[in-house]
Amino acid sequence: MTREKKRIPYFDFLRGIAILFVVSIHTYELSPMAGNIWDDIKIFLGQIIQCAVPVFIAISGFFLVQKQTQYLPFLKRQIPRVYIPLLIWSLPYFIMALNGGYNLFTASVLYLCCGFSIYYFVALIIQFYILSPILCKFNKWGGVISACLITAIAVSFVSYELNIKGITLPLIVYAGPFPVWLAFFSIGMYLGSRKSRDYKITPWIWAVVIGLVLCYLETKFLLSFHNKGTGLKLSLHIYSFALIVLLFSERVQNYLSKDNPVFRFFTWLGSISFGIYLTHMYIVTFLVRNNFIYGWFVDTAVVLLSTAFLLYLLEKILPSGITRYLGLK
Repeated sequence: MTREKKRIPYFDFLRGIAILFVVSIHTYELSPMAGNIWDDIKIFLGQIIQCAVPVFIAISGFFLVQKQTQYLPFLKRQIPRVYIPLLIWSLPYFIMALNGGYNLFTASVLYLCCGFSIYYFVALIIQFYILSPILCKFNKWGGVISACLITAIAVSFVSYELNIKGITLPLIVYAGPFPVWLAFFSIGMYLGSRKSRDYKITPWIWAVVIGLVLCYLETKFLLSFHNKGTGLKLSLHIYSFALIVLLFSERVQNYLSKDNPVFRFFTWLGSISFGIYLTHMYIVTFLVRNNFIYGWFVDTAVVLLSTAFLLYLLEKILPSGITRYLGLK
């Protein structure tokens, strides 16, 4: 969701698809399951869209490794670009927390540490920015394997605590630490440093299919404990990792990079994906509180298009200097 100076339309296209999936994840539970075959279909579709955050993280790693810059100037430039918009859009949550009974210290910690709503992603990206010199030194296939092992251990622990033991934790606590997502940033950096990404894709297609089947089976298993299982789990990371390698291949990139309205639309969505990420939960909350929910697909379309239209208006009305601090540039 972060922005780079050197933009490649295809990766904006991937961002556009990923932000659609992000919105779909957050409208996923708006329509209760009815206890029929649609439940299984919905579970399976729900696994497909869960790759959104891994794709965004991998794209960030892909472009970060290509930047030849000094470390401290890089941090001074990149961190404010994601952190200042986060502080602005988190402010209503901070005020609501104080009005809802949080003491000033707790609310301030949540506010400054990206602890409100779904904003853990900003804390996550900042961690990867800070760790980038170390990660670049291990940017080999062996480093990717090591990162996968670390992530497998971390996500297995998180899944056990959340899905099997049924422990309730804030999103920033279990999804905010970088080890849970390290494999995706690592594979993004590795692929971004390669001179060519023209590798065989057939094995990765099979890996995606197998990963999705495992996601479905693991979700069905985990739902029997505390009616959880749609979020973080090992099978989801297997599926997401394979999908990233598949989508980042030059063969797939060349095949999907078509100059047509669909590609241009999702490329545009990708170019404003960070703004959509920061703002769309306000519209989701408005729909829920006013009972404007009409089913998963309709809700997703309404939230996505409404948010995109709002950002379009803000970009047209406000000076560019202001929109930059809002995460729209």
